[in-house]
Amino acid sequence: MDFKGKLFSYSGLKSINWRTRPNGLYCFNYHRIGDSNCAEFDPNVFSCTKDEFHLHLQFFKQHFTLISIEQLKTIIDSKQSINKRYALITFDDGYLDNYQLAFPILKAENVPAVFFIATDFIDQKVFPWWDETAWIIKHIDIDQQFVDFWQLPNEFLCANETEQIRQILLKLKIESDLSLQQKLIELNKFVKDSSVLEKRKRSLFMSWDMLREVEESGITIGSQTCSHQVLSHLTESQQKTEILNSKQRLEQELQSPICCFAYPVGSEDSFNDITLDLLKSSDYTMAFTFVSGVNTKVSSSKYTLSRYSIDGNCDKRKIQTQVAKNIFLERLKSLSPFTK
Repeated sequence: MDFKGKLFSYSGLKSINWRTRPNGLYCFNYHRIGDSNCAEFDPNVFSCTKDEFHLHLQFFKQHFTLISIEQLKTIIDSKQSINKRYALITFDDGYLDNYQLAFPILKAENVPAVFFIATDFIDQKVFPWWDETAWIIKHIDIDQQFVDFWQLPNEFLCANETEQIRQILLKLKIESDLSLQQKLIELNKFVKDSSVLEKRKRSLFMSWDMLREVEESGITIGSQTCSHQVLSHLTESQQKTEILNSKQRLEQELQSPICCFAYPVGSEDSFNDITLDLLKSSDYTMAFTFVSGVNTKVSSSKYTLSRYSIDGNCDKRKIQTQVAKNIFLERLKSLSPFTK
């Protein structure tokens, strides 16, 4: 832990920064609901269990004013300062458990939310690249040859399986010399038993009928491209296909306009100026990153809205700590150029 992290931990600043958190839009993002300990695929995309998610929603209701995308759009269009602490609940990717586990709780608690969908996965027995990567890691013998090929530190050999998956996924996200498909081909070469690869074919994602039901109940549907690739690694033409085709497919299937977008991976380097220009010209009215922070000026940052990642089966205390620490670090940064 660095000096600023230790200062936050040991000085009792969590309570102060939580109580004095600024007005603005707080976006909380989920991926999968369930028990990560039972995960056949990537355990790192599990946000929390069903019971914990229920507690999260009650916590958000207590401390924020929960809003929908339509209400957010009104706030953005007004171009006025935000005078409340708003919260928006979002889900990425479109996993089946979003429908089976999260959706009934959202309905029961009458909480608006947004489901961002990668359209190539809907109604298909396909693996997203991160789950395929996790499956491969779980079914190969990690040896020195693997470490050397992927230029990983030797400590990788001693890491637990979950950490190995996390590290190799980070490597795939950062490396831009090869396409994702090429990277998966290289990973698959380490699988010695080809029969293993056939066992993974199943549906992990919602169907179009499920999405229609979700939307009819009041949940907003947004786009997260077609194939969930890192947009900044693609050509302008490829980005345009991902951004436009996903919007058109969603609008065709749901018979509703699609106005919001979430960047795959969502880090600051996962999209570029080309991406922003394409979103604006494609009639998206807002877009969400995966960068932590409070959105205090939503009108001027409507294509780079920040979200807090809910992961690691965190409880409400960890959510509180995550938000408070982020606010503390931002305030510390603003005090002096020497703290940056």
